[in-house]
Amino acid sequence: MTDGMDRLAVGGVRSATPIFALAAALWLATACSSIPAASPITFNEPLPFDPGPDVGGPALQREIFADGQVTFDEYERAVTAAIGCIRDEGFRVEGPLRYPDGYIVVTPGSDPRRSLTYRIFPGDDPQDRAGEVDGRCQAQWSYAVSAVHARQVEPTEDEIQSWLQRAWDCAREKGLPVSTPPTVKEATDAVVFDCRPWETE
Repeated sequence: MTDGMDRLAVGGVRSATPIFALAAALWLATACSSIPAASPITFNEPLPFDPGPDVGGPALQREIFADGQVTFDEYERAVTAAIGCIRDEGFRVEGPLRYPDGYIVVTPGSDPRRSLTYRIFPGDDPQDRAGEVDGRCQAQWSYAVSAVHARQVEPTEDEIQSWLQRAWDCAREKGLPVSTPPTVKEATDAVVFDCRPWETE
């Protein structure tokens, strides 16, 4: 309960008769106990890469997961930490990038405004360690947080169908081929031709 609610309850009890005060106290105790406590998130899936011995990433994840949800700001915080890890390895990184900058991952129902991307510039490293460093830094800092955030914003079946319909409608308006019945590929291809089904309702 908030401080404001507590003060209101105490004020009411002070001016009440003893019986009413007892009833109010019981009601408040019941109301407060019925508010479900946040269950911490656990991530038990295997990481795609050995994150190494650094304890910073797991500590950050425990902090983010403690209240049972991953906000966009927390997701951005984890991605930013992964980018910092990559930079510490000597690579130039652009990001985190918000839509419309960066890459668009085209899947039915997806909304790139809900995700962050970044670009790594490998430079002159003959061993091309960028991929290995990227994977390790993600595993250390952002992979688990990003996976949970993605599940939280996963589109419903209705949202997917609406996304597809808007993409097909846009494709027809642009004169792109749309079969009967239309296909998912035709909808995702329409994005290449500047259709943005996540921006229209």
